[in-house]
Amino acid sequence: MGVCITGTFLAAQTLILLLMGPAILSFPLKRFRRKMSNIVGSARTRVLEKDGEQLDIAAKGTDILDREFDMITWLVSRLRDEIDHNKTAAHLCLMGREGKTSEPLANELKKRDIAFQERVDELEEHLYLCLATIKWAKDMNQELKKMRASHLILCLILVYVIEIGRVCADPTDGFTIVKLTESNFEIQKPYDKLLEERYSFAGGIRRLWVYADDKPHEPDSKTMPRTEIRITGLDYISGVWQFEGYGFVPNGTSGAIIVQIHGGMGHATTLILRMYEGDVRYYLRNLIATDLYDKWFRVNVIHDRDRGVVEVYLDGTLKFMTQDRGPGDLYFKCGVYAAPPNVSYFMESRWKDIKIYKK
Repeated sequence: MGVCITGTFLAAQTLILLLMGPAILSFPLKRFRRKMSNIVGSARTRVLEKDGEQLDIAAKGTDILDREFDMITWLVSRLRDEIDHNKTAAHLCLMGREGKTSEPLANELKKRDIAFQERVDELEEHLYLCLATIKWAKDMNQELKKMRASHLILCLILVYVIEIGRVCADPTDGFTIVKLTESNFEIQKPYDKLLEERYSFAGGIRRLWVYADDKPHEPDSKTMPRTEIRITGLDYISGVWQFEGYGFVPNGTSGAIIVQIHGGMGHATTLILRMYEGDVRYYLRNLIATDLYDKWFRVNVIHDRDRGVVEVYLDGTLKFMTQDRGPGDLYFKCGVYAAPPNVSYFMESRWKDIKIYKK
């Protein structure tokens, strides 16, 4: 049975891929995952309702069959009583005085014979009814098995389509882009350096670099050296916000923070993405991606402040999800921040196509 189901599923999978693949790839995928989730939920509800109806019918059939067995037991008991009475009456007839059959006993025996035949007919009728109910129950069981198999295949197909939608859908689906100007890009750099000594913007690429022994961004700051883009004018305390940008980190930069959500209750930051020897980590803990030196990679960070959830996508794929750190004055940053431990002396990151989205 398992082999049959697996073979059926693989055949259905292949057929769907061949027939629907081009359509799916060209289909507008905004809100696709949400719609498909609703479809699956509705389909699951219908499947469960249909199974529930079938189980109710099967339960009623079981009750009918149980009552029929009770009736047959009772009829057999009555038939046995009739046989006993008929035997007694026949014995009395045969043992009448002087070997002559008593007329009243003969009439009684005749009545018993009629009653006996009625009991036999009644038992036969209920036996036929019982057999018909058993056949109906067997047919119903086969039908239920067929329905369950079809429901299983349907669910597998829906899961497969949803997975295609998940892979093909974009993190920005359902979001509205926020218009940015250069005034939204505040450059934080060592306070004693000129802007061009730590930052350049040419050909659409923003290059930011810093040294481990640089000064902080303000004379009275106790923080570490940085050259970062602080998205200004778009601080938020609620709603759903998203940062998108294409980053590039050259080989040799290590220990630097490259993306932040700044702010949070009792914390300086809600999210930190740190580059260590080509690997990206959440703070110093969770490994998010590996081998990202010397290549462009797309970063999408979604902060759902209303739900308290942060999601990190790399190259359009969800890589990490976590709870946020509560409310605060929140905003996005990217670049290089030389937070210890084990930072390289020289740190650099490059960024292009930076966008902000919201819902």
